Amino acid sequence: MKAKKQKSQLAIRQGEDPIEHLRRVRAAILERFDNDVYKYGAYLREKEKEHQDRLVDVEKLRKLGIISTKKIP
Repeated sequence: MKAKKQKSQLAIRQGEDPIEHLRRVRAAILERFDNDVYKYGAYLREKEKEHQDRLVDVEKLRKLGIISTKKIP
């Protein structure tokens, strides 16, 4: 049994107006770009949160005297 060939989402459809095709392609590209930007923004927010958590942990260790901020000559 042959697998059904998937049609490209960006291919021009038979009898489709070229202007409508370009609008549809542009919308598909922008949607994918927006999704990528959103995912990257979420990734950056997560990294920033991890960084802030580490800073809080270091500050707690300083207050407890476990680590020192004094420079060793």
